[in-house]
Amino acid sequence: MKKHVQILLALTLLTVLTACEMALYDPVSAAQTSPLPGFEEEGLSPFARGDTGDVVNATLYFRFMQTEALAQESRKLTVPMDVSLEKTLVSALLQGPGASSPELRKLFSGQVEVLSVLRQESTLIVTLSEPVLYEPMENRFLQMQSLAVTLIENCGYEAIQILVDQQNVPTTSLKLSNSFFDPNQDGPAPPLTRQDAYILSPYKTAQVIMDAWRDRDYETLYQFIAVKDVRTSESRPTLQAAINEMDGGYSLMDFNPGNASVSPDGSIATMSVELTLLGLSQDMRILNNYPIRLLRENGIWKIQYQDLIGIINR
Repeated sequence: MKKHVQILLALTLLTVLTACEMALYDPVSAAQTSPLPGFEEEGLSPFARGDTGDVVNATLYFRFMQTEALAQESRKLTVPMDVSLEKTLVSALLQGPGASSPELRKLFSGQVEVLSVLRQESTLIVTLSEPVLYEPMENRFLQMQSLAVTLIENCGYEAIQILVDQQNVPTTSLKLSNSFFDPNQDGPAPPLTRQDAYILSPYKTAQVIMDAWRDRDYETLYQFIAVKDVRTSESRPTLQAAINEMDGGYSLMDFNPGNASVSPDGSIATMSVELTLLGLSQDMRILNNYPIRLLRENGIWKIQYQDLIGIINR
């Protein structure tokens, strides 16, 4: 009889302990803190092995002015000994551009935090805090592209998978949902990859400049005019003065930019374009293989004012 009582007590205790463990188990915390098969916790990039406070040269991507495009910011980042380069990069993106980059815009609100990073082969898993789900819809795609482009370029990953710690939202998956980008879509969003169409490369910048000229969007065009002419050190005119001069010359009807070549020091990009121009008297001109030169000003590719006016007033 005594033996049966002891067995009964042991079974009861085991049941209570199991129930406690189940009650305390948090799948979100487990996903953030437990290494998964094939994953490496706080995956360090092979390009930086953080000793005590290593300083690395990093390239970060932020929104350029009010455009739907990303531009570079070069910055020295201190990587603490107990934090990976990847997590340091994400934290820097969440904080926004530095004071030396006045034309770049912060994409994330101050409530979003990076909770963890994990590596699975060529994919980086980034877990963000729940406030990211409440970011303005119009910012979301560019927000995720800034993460993807920055991490892929600096650390050599092929793709970035975003997870969200959804403590206040009923969900069966931590993966970012397609509805984050489009309310009419559902299911988990695929890993993020680099989308060159949103990066202000020389080719993309030339497209933006020509689109703005063709559409007479002079405010956008003005943002891509260098503040100073490197040859004469003259400042660009005011926006209104530039509009008055541009309105008095040829309009752009069509264009076809070629591939750009960049100077060895990375400061000048040159390409040949085909331009179809329409004059005030309705005369049409076609310029074949016309050279366009862009200069890098504070990390942004821009055209010099006199070069632009030289085309418009031909």
